[in-house]
Amino acid sequence: MIRCSSNGSFDRLDDHIHDRFCSQILSSIHHNIKWLDVACSSMEEVLLRTSYPNLSGLDLHNIEKDIALRIFTEETPLTHIFQDKISSLAIGVVRCERLIYSLSNEDCQHSFNDFKNNKIISCVDYFPDFKHGQCHIYSYPYRAKTYEYITNNFPGGLFKYVREVSLYDDRLFEHDFFVKIAESFPFMEQLTIYNRKPQTNKFYEQSNYDNQHLSPIQYSYLSVLELFSAHDDLCRAISIGYQNIFNKNGQPSSSSFNVG
Repeated sequence: MIRCSSNGSFDRLDDHIHDRFCSQILSSIHHNIKWLDVACSSMEEVLLRTSYPNLSGLDLHNIEKDIALRIFTEETPLTHIFQDKISSLAIGVVRCERLIYSLSNEDCQHSFNDFKNNKIISCVDYFPDFKHGQCHIYSYPYRAKTYEYITNNFPGGLFKYVREVSLYDDRLFEHDFFVKIAESFPFMEQLTIYNRKPQTNKFYEQSNYDNQHLSPIQYSYLSVLELFSAHDDLCRAISIGYQNIFNKNGQPSSSSFNVG
């Protein structure tokens, strides 16, 4: 097992504490556990120690590439857990610099071919400006309340359970992208945007919101809007088009607008 320090790093628990946790604590609370954060070194011991009838989310830390490949491409004692229980999965792979820039959506889909009961969606993104990448993998329909770090590669779909959304990319967000977000997250209440790129089609330059060019976008339930490291184009478009944020009765919602 691991613990998170104040600086955000993860450390393995002392062996004595780890053994006591596995032998005594897990057995008494296993039926209440919905999410587990587990280090690779103790993954099998923890997951196979007892049953987790309500487990739906798993975060695996410091996992080696060969172990990750074995888990998702071979039949192991953990296979039934991943196939039958887990709907949200996060993986931290160590020493993966070469791997991350060769990973494709097809690679991700192949890893989950055995998940017969779920439609698995994957979306791989690379950010050359920031020198890192990310991969979203989830079962569809998506039942979580948050969807973070959506990029221009977002495939769309209907996410009726999601209430909090964040957008992140080192490429510009255009008007059509925000239309897709509004359609995909009809009940979104909070939207956070990270993007420093200027827009090509500037919504705020269309006089009187000319419907022949760029029509207003309606976020029916949005109440919190946050812009961090956002380009002036985004801030200007939001401030001028702020009346496009309506509640379901067509009246302006009670909103929080933060710029950082």
